[in-house]
Amino acid sequence: MPGEPTAVVVDDDEGILALVSAILCRAGYTVRAFAEPYGALLAAHERPPDVYILDVRLPAMNGRDLCRVLKAVERTRRPVLMMSAESSRVDIAKALDAGGDDFLAKPFRRTELVTRVDELRI
Repeated sequence: MPGEPTAVVVDDDEGILALVSAILCRAGYTVRAFAEPYGALLAAHERPPDVYILDVRLPAMNGRDLCRVLKAVERTRRPVLMMSAESSRVDIAKALDAGGDDFLAKPFRRTELVTRVDELRI
């Protein structure tokens, strides 16, 4: 795909949302950031990104359910990096079972975030 790679980031913590967005922008991504899942769903249908970064704990619809919805529709089906501070084996398994392609525990290193996102969109 020509141009900068694109990412949709969804996290209800505005600090994390701003941090992830800034890190990915510095890495060359065009980022669309959302604090709630429904705006992200609309944006994904209008213009699907190269990759999604979804927090597991979101208001109204959790990140696992959002992942299932995105993966269920051909147009919005893209790689998904799930993130959460809850990172037990069970939490990771649930995120991956919901369709997540990878999982990143919070707190995370900037380089690890960029590497994982880059690897997902290849």
